[in-house]
Amino acid sequence: MRYLLFAILLLNLSVANAQLDCPVPFATNKGDQKYHITTGMGLTKLYGDMDKSGTMGTAFFLKFDYKLLTGLHIGIEGQLGSLEAISSIVDERYVTNNYYSGGIFVTAYPYDLIVSGKHSYNYSFKNRLLSGIYVGLGVSGIRNFYKEGDIYRDPNLLYTYGPIAYYDENGLPVFKEKINSLLFPAVNVGLALPINKHTTRTGRYWSAVANAQFNFENNELLDGYIPYDQNSQRIQGSNDMYTFYSLGVRYSL
Repeated sequence: MRYLLFAILLLNLSVANAQLDCPVPFATNKGDQKYHITTGMGLTKLYGDMDKSGTMGTAFFLKFDYKLLTGLHIGIEGQLGSLEAISSIVDERYVTNNYYSGGIFVTAYPYDLIVSGKHSYNYSFKNRLLSGIYVGLGVSGIRNFYKEGDIYRDPNLLYTYGPIAYYDENGLPVFKEKINSLLFPAVNVGLALPINKHTTRTGRYWSAVANAQFNFENNELLDGYIPYDQNSQRIQGSNDMYTFYSLGVRYSL
């Protein structure tokens, strides 16, 4: 009897040890994590009133999401970066707009919303790809900085004007260096591809994220200029915007 009990004990220890050493069974993690932290960086592109406003800038972002239900998240995002444009033969204006922004976003994963987790136990690469596709809609406040030397100004040329802070003793305008604006809508389209979602022991996992963001400003000041023609008439054009293409990583817990 002693030897039988000893053998049973050894068998139990052996099985427990084997369970610790083997990988987590495939598709045991159903993706129920409620919190997601994403960070990354990428390239920005400004679209304004200038002849050549397509120079690339750079930006960094940090985003926190909370899962409301399967396939639907709400979160906040902050950005820190630059928007740039160079002069051309027909337009001597240039700008480097250093900015930071913060806003709130709602993000939907259409495949997860439609399937509602039914693919959890058939987690093929196709399903993983489809479940990672998302779209988002948000609103952000943005603070723009136009330091002297980073933007072309000439008090004698109306089309180089921006918002005026005050007039100096000679009656010449001094332009604002900081401008607050609103970005709405701010639209995200992207892919969050899980790396270890169904092999993690803790339920926490990493994802690789590729994102394209389209930010539409509520005015024409993203490039720092107010559009006037040579006859001092305000030109009614479309509002400025910028795009932000980024790569990042997400941690879900």
